[in-house]
This record gives sequence, structure tokens and C-alpha cells, in this order.
Amino acid sequence: MFAPLFLSNGSEKSREAESDNCVEIDSKRYSTYPTDYISESEAIIETAKYAVECLIQMESQKKYEMCNDSEEDLMKKIYDCIKDSPTGVLSRNIPDRFRTAYRQSLPSNWMNSLAKYPNGFTIEDSVDDKILPWDEEYWCLFISHTASTDQIYGRLIGPENSTALDALITDIELDLIKNKQVADVFNVGQLYLTTSYECSYRVRVEKVDEAGRKCFCYFVDEGDRKWLDMDDLCICHKKFMKFPAQAIRFSLYGLKDYNENEFALRHLEDTLLSRAPFVGQVFTKKDDFISQEQSGNSEPVIEVVLYDTSTDEDINLNPIIEEKICSELPYPKLLPKLTPVFVSHIADNGDIFCQLQENGLNYINKVIRKFTPPNINNRAVSVRQSKLFLIYDEGKKTWCRAKLVSESKHGNGMLLVDYGNTRILPLSALYSLDTVSKELSILPPQAIQIKLSGFDNLTTNLVSILRGYFSDGAKAYVDARLYFIKDDCVFRVNDCIQSEVERLQSGGGSLIRQDYCNNHRDTIQPHTIKKGEAYACLYTDGSWQRAIIIEKYSHSKFCAFFCDSGDMDEVDIGEMSTRWYPIYKRGNPQLRVFLPNFWLKLINPVGHKQPDNVLQFSCSMQMTKYDVRNYLEKIYNIPVAEVKTRIALGETKRDHAGYIVKEDDVKLAYVTLAKDEKFKFPNIFPEEVEKAFKDQTKSMDEMINKHKQFLDKNKARPGMPGWFSI
Repeated sequence: MFAPLFLSNGSEKSREAESDNCVEIDSKRYSTYPTDYISESEAIIETAKYAVECLIQMESQKKYEMCNDSEEDLMKKIYDCIKDSPTGVLSRNIPDRFRTAYRQSLPSNWMNSLAKYPNGFTIEDSVDDKILPWDEEYWCLFISHTASTDQIYGRLIGPENSTALDALITDIELDLIKNKQVADVFNVGQLYLTTSYECSYRVRVEKVDEAGRKCFCYFVDEGDRKWLDMDDLCICHKKFMKFPAQAIRFSLYGLKDYNENEFALRHLEDTLLSRAPFVGQVFTKKDDFISQEQSGNSEPVIEVVLYDTSTDEDINLNPIIEEKICSELPYPKLLPKLTPVFVSHIADNGDIFCQLQENGLNYINKVIRKFTPPNINNRAVSVRQSKLFLIYDEGKKTWCRAKLVSESKHGNGMLLVDYGNTRILPLSALYSLDTVSKELSILPPQAIQIKLSGFDNLTTNLVSILRGYFSDGAKAYVDARLYFIKDDCVFRVNDCIQSEVERLQSGGGSLIRQDYCNNHRDTIQPHTIKKGEAYACLYTDGSWQRAIIIEKYSHSKFCAFFCDSGDMDEVDIGEMSTRWYPIYKRGNPQLRVFLPNFWLKLINPVGHKQPDNVLQFSCSMQMTKYDVRNYLEKIYNIPVAEVKTRIALGETKRDHAGYIVKEDDVKLAYVTLAKDEKFKFPNIFPEEVEKAFKDQTKSMDEMINKHKQFLDKNKARPGMPGWFSI
């Protein structure tokens, strides 16, 4: 027995993704169709349960001994099994009834014995076999139901088929009006009548749920399957059983690969249902169809190409349906606005490969799982055989699509088109997608290759830093630039890399104060170390580098991110020094990143107006007025006439829990410039921006005002409804 193979089918019948499933064991399929489940895992579990039940039933049948009674005694036992069914029993159900009643199996020739007793038994065909026009290449069809590209049900159009069916349905409806008999016994495989939306149908019971009083039924003239209440099923008289079932299962030629495509069903329904009759070009031969019927493993299917003949020119619908299905997964592209992405890979040359956050990778992987070995043996015979190949990536432990980018004696360079990674593989590890799955060869690559603007050649060190920003699958944003996210803050990668470029141009090694840290570094106290600040830390290669504290492990152990190498490691407090300042050498370009221990923030005075030559700053509590003067004059080259400082007491207030709390004190610096100097605080929120914001909040403001008016009007009647007023 081969290992079971699970095949899932996603659909878009609701807003939530639903799945049905089938499992193949020894070339026989067991399916949960048409029952849908919310998740694929649930569908797999239910399918496995159903398959196990069927296998147990098959094994249990082998346990029964053969009935060796005389022919006459055997006929009496069979009669006792079916005497309670006035409308008859399908011959395939008699062995089950016999095993249940007598714990024995029927002999193989029991039907021949049954024919010898015409006075006791009447044998007749419950439904005549369909007579299909195999001599004709083109059939006139009416499509009645669609489930997938491999499960399309239709009826033949003609006086012996559709016209006769209309007459039969009319007779059934008249009979149900005059002599409606609700069934009380439900046998699997037996025909019944039901009415839905004022139309009558013949249905065949496939499953019975006694506890829920429901039957799973197949509409023999439509092709649909659904659960029906037992109260809705009526007895089907023999005169309505003679006409053959009209539903024929078809498969769209060349579209079998889209059988489980989650987008296919909607396009099939829109294109084929409730439309004029179609002409189907039949590709299945009569002998092949008969072989399918005789195998009994699955429902026989006929491959067709459908044509719409309602216009002057016949239209081939198969490629139109295929195009609509493939258009559901368009080529990913970056929009002019800020686009959220996942960074999947950064190449050695600094090229960045990303995927849109709303991508089709999950669906592609779902399709790939159907065709991975041992299901395929289509190894490529040449790297020129196909545009896309299927390979197994050891790094990702999964099967991926790849295309050829280089050839060498060591192997073939294959680019993973959905991720961006490159792998060197021999020809024996490649599977041609053209012969494996047409759908996979058409679906667009999901990896988008981008470059950082202004950086043609990135060094290995800069690429390492870039990889430090993005781990596998890290979230990012892209417009004309690339941003990464850290601690809910967005940073522009181009600026960060530019800072590193300037650092290297300014000497690079001069920033690493090896001599100072090795011989004269300060003793640092654990309580002074702050998360998110930069310190000098000893790297694994023995050099001192800049590192940002990420997390505190213990009193003396910290997790640090080394900015210059893009690595993350654990450091001990004995391997750390105080925050450093970059060494500047005359003639080098100005550094973009400045890391002071002090800070100065320009603020707009509130509540009073100051002279045009007076600036107000909020500054570090440790700064004196001399520090403020030097800060402005030496760094920003601003001429300062006078500096005054004061400490503003923090506001004392009561919090939401009722406790009295006091905010931290703030040090303010008032800087007087020369008389002829004037400073105007920039308008951070211009009128057009403020107006646009007000327009956006206008409806909310109106709602708040109306609610306030309502409260003012009814404040004398708290708790009373609004309608209880004059």
C-alpha cells in the first residue's frame, strides 16, 4: 500500500477561505466534497476519518464467511432482507443487508441464482444507461453545475434528452401535487424526489445521517450534491426511474492543472452558468470512457473544449477561462505610494529582494505541494528545456520555483523567483515546470528586485549592515526609497547606509578607538547602561566596535547589536566602555551621525511672546549656560550674545487612579542673539495641511457637537431616552 496523498481544494464561497479535501490510497480517492471546512487542516482530518471508515468497512467485509446454503435457502434469506422495501432495493445494496442480517457473505453468482426465481423476484434496470453520441465530435450541451475545471456537469440538448427531461419533470410535479408520499425509509443508492425553489428533481442518496435526519444527495439530472432534510424527500415511483440520469461529468481540456485553483470556481460560474447552450468538442474516446466506468475508482469524465456559438464567430471558452483564472494573481509591482513588503533576501551585491505583503506565495506553495516527488518524475534533460524549474531548497526545506541565471562546470546557478536566493544545483536536481504543471509555469514570480538609490557598489561591510536591518521575512516599506521598522519607528535605509559610507570615507578605523578602549577605558556601572544607547563593546574578533544595547539579560550580561558588522551578540559589562564620540580628522567629510551625551531642543514659547532675537530651548539637565553657548557656537556656528537658564517645575496632577503625581522637571535655556538677528519659528503645520485635517475631522466634530447639544438639552433628565422630550 502506498502512503496516502492528500489533495486540498480552496474555494471562495464566502469571505473566509473554505477547503474540501480528498485522499488517495492505492489509486482510490476518498473525498469530503462538497462539505467545506474553515481550514485546510480540519479538511485533512475529516478526509482521513472518512477514508479510515471506508477502509475499515472494506476490511470487515473480508471477515465474513461465504454462505454455503442451498440455492433455495439462499433465496429465502435474500427475500427476508428486501421484503420491507416496497419500491425495491438496488442490487449493490443487497450484499450489505445480507452481511448485517446473517454475518455471512453472498456467493459471487447470487444474481444468477436470483434470476432463476422470476415468481419471487423482479429484476429490472432502475435507471437506463445514458446513450452518448460517440459517433459525433461536437455535442450540444447545457451546463448545469460547476465545481472545478475537472468537475463540470452538463446535459445533452435534443428531443431524446433535454426535451424528454422537461416532460418528465412536468409529470413528476403533477404527480407530487396529486400523490405526494414522503419517504420513511432511506437507502443509499436509491432514487427519491425533492422540490427546491418550486422545481422538482430526482436525487440519489449517497449518505444517511439518522441523528440529524439528513441525507447527502446527488442530483442525477443536474450534477450538484448537497445535504437535504429527510422530510423533503419523497418516494420515486418506478415510472420515473426508467429515464436515464442526464448529468454528465465533463473536464475542460487543457485546464486540469487548475482543478484545485481557489479562483477558478467564480470564473466558471460567471462564464458557463445561466448562459445559452454551448458546443463541446469531445476529446475522450468511447473505449477510454468505458474503461473509466469499469474501473469503478472514480466517476467517469469526458474532456471537452467549450465553444460559445451565440455570436457570428465561435468563441473558444477554455483559453478565456484560463486567462481569467491567471489574472487573479497578477505580477507584483510597487505602487507610487508607500508599499508594505517583506524582505526575503539581500544579495551579495546589495540588491534587495522583497515580496508584497498581500502576495500569492501561499497559493503557489499550495499548488507546489501537489506536484512534488514522489508524484513527479519529470527531471529536466536540459537547462534550456524550460523557463522555470522546480527545485528542492535545502536552506528553506521546501520546494521552490527557479530559473536559470548562470552555467558553469560546478553546476547551474538557479534563482528562486519567489524569494530571490540563488542556488548552485546539478541538472539532476531540476524538474521542468512545463511538464509538471502548466499553472505553476504561468503564475508570476513573487520576488521583486530593488536597488538602493545612489548606491551602485556596496562593500561587503555595508551589505552586512544592510542584512542586519532585515532578517528573513522582515517587514519594510518601499516607495522611491526603502524603510525598515524598529520599535514601531520607521527608518530610511538610504540615509543609514549613506552614514556608513561617509564613516568609511572618513577613515573608518578612526572611529574604533582601539588604544583608548584597551588601555584607558572607563569603568562603567550596570545601572547607568540604558537600552537603545550606543557603547563601545569588544567584538568577537578582538576589536572594539560601536554597539547598541538591545536587551538586558542579567546584572552584567547584555544583548548588543554591533552597528559596523551587522551582528548581534551577548556582551559582558567588563567588555564595555562609555559612550564614545567619533574622532574627526581635519579634511574628512562631516559625519552625518552625531552622538552627544547632551541634547538641545528648540521649542516654541506658549502663552507669551518673546523678542525676535530670543530663542527658547529645552536642554539636558546636566548642561550649564556655558555648555549651551558652546553647543550652539561650536557645532552650529550661531553667534550667541547671552544665555540664561532656569529649571521649570514639573506639573503636579492627579492621575486616572486618583494618585497625585508630579512630572519630571525641565531645564529651559533662553538664548539671546545679536540685535540684528531675527528668528521666526517654522510653521510645521501650514494652513493647507491644517485645512485638510479639519475637513477630514469635520463630520466627527459635527457629531460631537450634536451629542453635546443633546446632553445639554437633557441634562435635567439623566437616563431618559431622546424621544422623551418636547
